[in-house]
Amino acid sequence: MIQCKDGKSSEKGRFEQRENWRAKRVSQRTILWLDVGTEETKDKRLSKRFRNPILLARELLTTIELEDLSRADLARKLGCSRARVTQLLNLLNLPQELQLEIRSMGDNWDRQRVTERQLRRRLTD
Repeated sequence: MIQCKDGKSSEKGRFEQRENWRAKRVSQRTILWLDVGTEETKDKRLSKRFRNPILLARELLTTIELEDLSRADLARKLGCSRARVTQLLNLLNLPQELQLEIRSMGDNWDRQRVTERQLRRRLTD
């Protein structure tokens, strides 16, 4: 348990705010880190960012080639399933023109411009 300023303890996996420090209890350890943007983000809504699926698939393929990993090893490293890795890598089977068009949209989108589901449908067409 993590002791809070008011004497109450927080439960496992819950966050606790101490000035600009945050703490989270994970397993037998307590992880502390400095939350630099705490003051700025209190009033602002945090916006979710989306990755370009083609660029993400290219990064995964590069990681597999450079580190000589199998899809299962990469999945373990990323903490996802092997099927998920395969779904992403299959996007690289799309026609080159379509890949270039999507790649030209950039990365780190504020909204999801193209979904993986839309792209997977194009694979079966």
